[in-house]
Amino acid sequence: MKKLLFLILGLALLSNIFFYTLSLPVLAESTKTFQQGLDNSANAIGYPAVNQNNNITASLYSRIGSVLKLVISFLGIIFLGLIIYAGIIWLMARGNEQEVTKAREIIYGAAIGLAIVLSAYALTQLAATLWK
Repeated sequence: MKKLLFLILGLALLSNIFFYTLSLPVLAESTKTFQQGLDNSANAIGYPAVNQNNNITASLYSRIGSVLKLVISFLGIIFLGLIIYAGIIWLMARGNEQEVTKAREIIYGAAIGLAIVLSAYALTQLAATLWK
């Protein structure tokens, strides 16, 4: 049961990461092409182009932000998986105090880990705000 749960969560996570990283260049290229089409149409009828710089490449800061969002999402999925796993252990304990203690320790550890991750994210956002 544990192996099946971890297999399903792992496959879901890997497929999300895989499809997310595959779609980034396609989205950037389609946005670039669409914006160029709008600019060409605007120029053809005598209006100035809305997007004069046409610079689709993201800055270093936005790329770092994208990576941080991906990592935070990944850690959130891990937290959710740990909470579900601990809840299943607790439900299946059937009065066994060792299993209940194990489930509580997993929940406490996951909550502390989530607090650390959210604190790091808050500090990063604060630094990014002050850096601008």
